Formats: sequence, structure tokens, C-alpha cells
Amino acid sequence: MKRSFLLKTLLVATLATSAFSEDIDAMPGEEYEETTSKATMQVGLTYGLMNFGGSLSDESESIDVDTEDTPLTISFAFLFKNDNKFGFYYKTDELALPNISDSGTISTNTFGVLGEVGFSSIKAKIGEGELLPYFGYGLGYGSAEASWTSIDLSAFEADLSFGAHYTIQSFEVSAAIYRRAISVFDESDTVTYAMNGINLGVGYKF
Repeated sequence: MKRSFLLKTLLVATLATSAFSEDIDAMPGEEYEETTSKATMQVGLTYGLMNFGGSLSDESESIDVDTEDTPLTISFAFLFKNDNKFGFYYKTDELALPNISDSGTISTNTFGVLGEVGFSSIKAKIGEGELLPYFGYGLGYGSAEASWTSIDLSAFEADLSFGAHYTIQSFEVSAAIYRRAISVFDESDTVTYAMNGINLGVGYKF
């Protein structure tokens, strides 16, 4: 039941993002252009560099913890002329709770969809490139392994981010603050970890 619900969630997010991109292109007062056929593409690599704060919750309680994670994300996205992105990602991560003794670690591998909305109205030209603030989101589903058990676990994640891209020709570097939640579960139990962090990324457009 949980797996069916999560897969439906990913499908809804995919359809909603596609519809949103089309609506932006067709806003009143602007000449409509068919951007889908002209969209360029991008491959990217993002790494979580720093964490601050976090929480852990299950069916009985919710507590504040110093959550640490180091997500490494490989992405493939379509770029639209309205400064939006839509694509797919693979993410691998190791989650630890250093202020809880004997907590161990959780390793996750997830596949998901991502989207970004660029704030074109405040895009700025700096030096040879352009600085573009953006809002991003992602939804993913995959597997998890905990160091204290051999039971097969599943993972569902959702994340939000706010940052900026700096682009020179085909190359892009980015930095963002993110808020991320990961639910790790089996047939009998679900534990959700939430964390805040900063990530850095690089991308190549073609």
C-alpha cells in the first residue's frame, strides 16, 4: 500500500510540473513560444556540504537531533526559456545522528523527479555570466540499509531548496540551502528524519 501511494505521488508531481511549465509559457501579455521542442538539457552533480539542526520522529515521539547527511546527487534535466527546469535524479546518502549514542547510520539510494523555478525578474549579469536565484524541489523513492539491522528497508524523500545558479556559457555552479525529509520504513514501522543543510553543485548544459 505504501509503495503504491509513493509511486502515485511521483507521477502526480511529474504531471503537475509539466503543466506548470506550459502555463508559464502561455501567460497573458506574453507571446507564446513552444519551448518544449527547443529546450536544452543539463547534467549536474550536487553534494551536501554542511548541516545544521534536524529532527527525528516516529509514531510515538518527535525529538530534535543534530542530523548529518552527505547527499551526492546526479541529475538530468530539461531547461526551458522561462528559467524553469524539470528532470530526474539519482541520490546516494549516508545519514547519521551524532548526538544519539549507538544510533548507527542509515544508507539510502533513491531515484526521483526534480523541478526548479527560476526568478527571472531578478536575474543579474555579473562579469561574464548570469546569476539566477531559484526555488527547487524534489521527490524520490528507493531503498535503505540501517547498520543495526539486516531487514530490507524502503525510503521516501522530499526536499525543498532555495539558492542561486551562476552560469557562464555552458557551465553552471550553484549553492543552495535545503530542507529535506526522509521516511525510512518497513512493513511495521516508519521513522522520519528531517534535516537542514547547504549544498554545492556543478552542471553542464548542452
